[in-house]
Amino acid sequence: MSITDRGYLFPIQKRVEHIDTDASGVVHFARYPSLMESAILENLDAHAMGLHALERVGLSLVVVEVQVKYFAPSHFLDCLSIEVKVKRVQAARFFIEAFVYRVEQDKANTLLASGIFTFAVTQLQEGTPCALPKSIRETLKECMNDACSK
Repeated sequence: MSITDRGYLFPIQKRVEHIDTDASGVVHFARYPSLMESAILENLDAHAMGLHALERVGLSLVVVEVQVKYFAPSHFLDCLSIEVKVKRVQAARFFIEAFVYRVEQDKANTLLASGIFTFAVTQLQEGTPCALPKSIRETLKECMNDACSK
């Protein structure tokens, strides 16, 4: 299955860079939401419902709320896998879960952090909330159903 097939969300791989860490080489807690958001946006872009696609039809995507839980530290040069899944879709909002794992050699990956992002769509010019376009709502639901069937 290609990364642009409807209903399919894919993990994003990233190596921890020096810029991600504090002086002791540990990833700063504030970097995890940024990593998660990047993985979410890359997946939305692959399904033609990312920031540029919305902008073309006069809409914008905004983060309304972020909740993050931390489980284990990550360090300079660790290889990370960020996985995302659609949790819930409403008329004007959708919720995406993200999970950051350290890729381990010869054992199960270690969960480092998880988060839930609440997104809303707004009118680009006015900044007022609006309903999700039907095509986006349907694609998000397909992604959610795909994750449930695995």
